[in-house]
Amino acid sequence: QPLTVFDLLTIEKLNSHMALWAGNSYERNEYVQTRAPPVRNVLAIHGVNRPTEVQQMYRRRPRIRGRDVMQPRYEVDSKTTFENLTLQPGIKYKAGIFYETKDRPQISLEDGEVVYKSGDGVVPYASLQHVLTWKDSCNVKIKELEGVEH
Repeated sequence: QPLTVFDLLTIEKLNSHMALWAGNSYERNEYVQTRAPPVRNVLAIHGVNRPTEVQQMYRRRPRIRGRDVMQPRYEVDSKTTFENLTLQPGIKYKAGIFYETKDRPQISLEDGEVVYKSGDGVVPYASLQHVLTWKDSCNVKIKELEGVEH
């Protein structure tokens, strides 16, 4: 039976993490900034079109508890294969990890058009675009560098 993120966090007894993740705590956390900085101009420079991890597949593992030792309940399932699975366009799968590729259709936050891009090998393309959510607060420009890694 599929589990949600909330299910996993509850099972792992990470309730405080769940509250942080579920609430608006990020907006109030001085170490996590989602609002625009107090400047007039922002120039974001980042790479694009590198295979970038966007999802992992997990499996339950047996719990082995020793004295003062806690093993995680889930691990990346690197052995699962998909013979008849049709992945979304621009998504590749390898050893339990799904990657977005340069053929992945994404909505550009700049103009709302569909673009075919992936992240910089570390940060997914959708997250690289976050800076564009600030465009009502300051002038935002993005310079994308083809094939450049994070």
